[in-house]
Amino acid sequence: MILNNLLEKIQDNVDPNYPISLDYNPKYNENPLHWTCLMIGPEGTPYSNGYFRLTIDFTEDPPEKPPEIKFLTKIYHLNIYNDGHVCLQSNNEFKGGKNFEQVFYEIYFLFIKQNPESTWPSFKDRKNLYENNREEFNRIATEWTKKYATEEESNKIYD
Repeated sequence: MILNNLLEKIQDNVDPNYPISLDYNPKYNENPLHWTCLMIGPEGTPYSNGYFRLTIDFTEDPPEKPPEIKFLTKIYHLNIYNDGHVCLQSNNEFKGGKNFEQVFYEIYFLFIKQNPESTWPSFKDRKNLYENNREEFNRIATEWTKKYATEEESNKIYD
């Protein structure tokens, strides 16, 4: 019930400037704790017009714990690990309820501004490239977006 209310609230309040689409319908999903999401990369970023699919898995006791969010679409990013897991600062300060909306917006804003202070140690080379040669970092991110984040590729994930 808490998640249904959250879903309605998010769907009613999604800002049209942030193209986030939740693909959850309690009538059709077998697991009410598992949602999917589609985000379109914002203009002016290396992720522009990319179709990025994510899964959102809630715990049995929402809204006490943050959901686990995972990108299904391959992405070249400082804060999104190779297996799709997302490193979010809000997970460290999650207090439930209204924070779920903030989590969605924080993910979207990661397309616009990456956080070099919140990255995996194994991304040392990627972080160095981001900080010292942003043009090359953006070129690679754009290349990955064009290769992996097409509408056709994002739909294949669910077929």
